[in-house]
This record gives sequence, structure tokens and C-alpha cells, in this order.
Amino acid sequence: MREPDATRYSHPVRSDPYEVFSRVYDQDVHLEIPQAFYRTLRPLVRDARKGPPILDLGCGSGLVTERIAADGASVIGIDGSKPMLALARRRCRRWGDRVRLLHRRLDAMRLAPEAHLALACGDVINHLPRLPVVKRVLGSVRRALAPGGLLIVQGYTPKQLEYGTGGPKRAENMYTAKLLRESFGMLDILHLAEHEDVVDEGAGHRGLSALIDLVARRPAASS
Repeated sequence: MREPDATRYSHPVRSDPYEVFSRVYDQDVHLEIPQAFYRTLRPLVRDARKGPPILDLGCGSGLVTERIAADGASVIGIDGSKPMLALARRRCRRWGDRVRLLHRRLDAMRLAPEAHLALACGDVINHLPRLPVVKRVLGSVRRALAPGGLLIVQGYTPKQLEYGTGGPKRAENMYTAKLLRESFGMLDILHLAEHEDVVDEGAGHRGLSALIDLVARRPAASS
């Protein structure tokens, strides 16, 4: 029996790890997460329908982007993965000009400072590689918010590693209220809380979880 030719199965290292992830992202394991997130924020989205586009940060395949558009609001979805954005374009095609999708790193956004609402669904913040990157992203988001604009983030704390009910598996990707408070000094924090709750958001995201919620606002008199 001949030995298998390993070169047949070798592939170059992909510069975008989400290229493979995008092929399975929209399976049931992920569909319920944006649904739960959006149910909570829907009143804010509806209040913002007549204003500038809402920012969907780390929009991925457009699961939240689509819901924002379906509720009558304009939305800008921003993501660093071209394969994910390809999925988002297909998903949001029927909403036409109501949806704008940008291939950008979150720390390199260059948008007019006019957004009244910016959202980071699920554990987007936990997929940023290091705290300095989080700080750069916050600076980028702040510049895109109008004075008085809101940023809403949900993520996991380090204790989530004990539960294993979702999120990255590395401690350096988890953030405490103290770390976020220090990082968000450029915004007014309206709500910041660590809490434990039972989540039921699809396979791999069920059970007791260590969560952190943040609502911050760009100061009304900021430059």
C-alpha cells in the first residue's frame, strides 16, 4: 500500500482565519446569539430609525445587520473578514441602500462622527486579540459617534473559562469591569456590570455564563 501524498492535503496558512469559519458560521450554533442580543436592543434601534446609520461592529455574516434593516433603520456593518462580508451581502441584498457593508478593521474605521448608536453583538470584544487593540477600537468607535451617541457591548469575563459555555478559550481575550473602565475613559460609562446568568443561545452556548455588559456614551460636549 502506497503512503499517502501529504502534499495533496496541504494548504498555505490562511491570512483570514474566518474564511473557514464563515462556512459553518450560520449553522444553528450561532443563529440564536444575535436573536437574543437583538431582542434586548430592538427598542433602541426603533428609536434610532430616523437618524444616521446604526453601526454594527464586527457584523460577521450580517445576522444583526439584517434585523436592523428589517426594522426600518439604515445600518453600516463593519468587519475585517471578506468571506463573512460576502455572506452578509447575500443576506442583506433585499434591503438595498439601507445596508452598507465595509471591509475594515474596527481600529481603522474612518467614518463621519454622526452615529447615534453603535452595537457589538455577543462576544465581538472577546475576539479582539489584546487590550491595546481594544483601546484602539474604542478610539475609532468614539470618533464615529456623534456627541451623545451610545455604544453597547456585551462580552465575557475571565470566569467564563471555568464554565466553557461559549466564547474564546484564552484568558487574554476576557475582560473585567475594571479593565474596561480603564479602557473606556474616553467615553462616559452609563452601565458596566459583570454578572452570571444562564444563557440558551444554541449548541455550545448553553448554561451558566460569566458575562459583562457595557453601555457608554460619547460626551455631548466632546470634540
